Amino acid sequence: MIKLNPLHMRFRVTFQEQINTKGTDGLMSSVWTDINGLESVAASIVGLSGKELQAVGQSISQYNARITIYKQNNVNTSNRILHNGLVYDIIDIIPDPTNQLYFTLMCKTGFTNG
Repeated sequence: MIKLNPLHMRFRVTFQEQINTKGTDGLMSSVWTDINGLESVAASIVGLSGKELQAVGQSISQYNARITIYKQNNVNTSNRILHNGLVYDIIDIIPDPTNQLYFTLMCKTGFTNG
């Protein structure tokens, strides 16, 4: 069995999902809400690469990260992760080789989907 070092899981992250609602004016709007039970998940966060982008007269930092968490059945790529004021979009979910212990989430921050 593969062992995951708990000392590397020193960060706490929150998973959110996008909920679409219809307002009293009849217009649809979306809001991000915390996923019940995934508000303070132990995680390892490793920055992989980064770049500066110029968009609409602003400089925006964007980087890719690898976030490892213990396996959660209700996490998918339509969710996002919050940590220290940063929003991470989940690009891909890679299970451990046994598909029993942990997930590696390939993420990006900067231009986010919400």
